[in-house]
Amino acid sequence: MPLAWEKTLRKIDLQDFSLEPEQIEERLGSPEDWVCLIACHIFIDHILTEYLKDILPSPDAYFGGGYRGFGEKLRLCEAHGLFPEGYVQTLHILNSIRNRFAHQLVFEMSDGDKTRLFLAFSPERDVKDVLSAEGFRSFLETLIYYGEIDRLYARRLRRLDWEKQDMVERILNNLRQTGNPTA
Repeated sequence: MPLAWEKTLRKIDLQDFSLEPEQIEERLGSPEDWVCLIACHIFIDHILTEYLKDILPSPDAYFGGGYRGFGEKLRLCEAHGLFPEGYVQTLHILNSIRNRFAHQLVFEMSDGDKTRLFLAFSPERDVKDVLSAEGFRSFLETLIYYGEIDRLYARRLRRLDWEKQDMVERILNNLRQTGNPTA
């Protein structure tokens, strides 16, 4: 029997994806791991922006004031409890690795960086999964899709909650109109 979240996940309209799977595949197709990490960072930055636009009552008040960096958006998402702690910690590590080599002329992704990033997200899995030929790219793709699916899942739950509130309000109004003293 499927769990409640599995039922809700099946109802997410994939048309709502804010990313194109072909772009993800293309940009993570580089033979250079550092290029893939930067692409992943850019995709996740987009997801953070979309999530905040989904939940902030006045997103223009926040985003209209100029550029908002990845770290700032991530801290705001963290403050709102939008993502699970393990995912947030993984994104902090992703950002620190990206920031470390963003200002260097020559940089290579070390196995230590890959392992640290991977274990923050999947501490129970064997690190050889991320160190294999396609393992790192597959892992980065997982981070992107996890964030986007989490955002869409939360959107679906908010819509269901709004529908429930609307239904309760209608029922109470009907009870009041019929003279039910408990309403």
